[in-house]
Amino acid sequence: YRVIQAALTNIVRHANATNVNVTIRPSPDSIAVVIDDDGIGFSVDEVLAGPVRARFGLLAMEERVRAFGGSMTVESTPGEGTTTFIEAPVPDPSETREQSGSLGAVIAADGG
Repeated sequence: YRVIQAALTNIVRHANATNVNVTIRPSPDSIAVVIDDDGIGFSVDEVLAGPVRARFGLLAMEERVRAFGGSMTVESTPGEGTTTFIEAPVPDPSETREQSGSLGAVIAADGG
């Protein structure tokens, strides 16, 4: 949810948008999020080629998505708004249970 929050923060700070749509499409093995605004847009290539401080928000968002094995794409054109596409895998529930079970076993063995 932090990446979605960051995208919405960027829209509030920079886009001058009047409308924002957030679409979340879950599937059994992944989740797709599309964030679309009707703001002023920007040149993605120029921002990514510019100084780090100008692209820090986008880089941080992308890093968070990659940490979960996902991907992020930003499409924007000056005067036409911005669309951010995010896709990330959904962890297998059995793996989550195994991990929490292992942690529980470590705590129990440690006397905690």
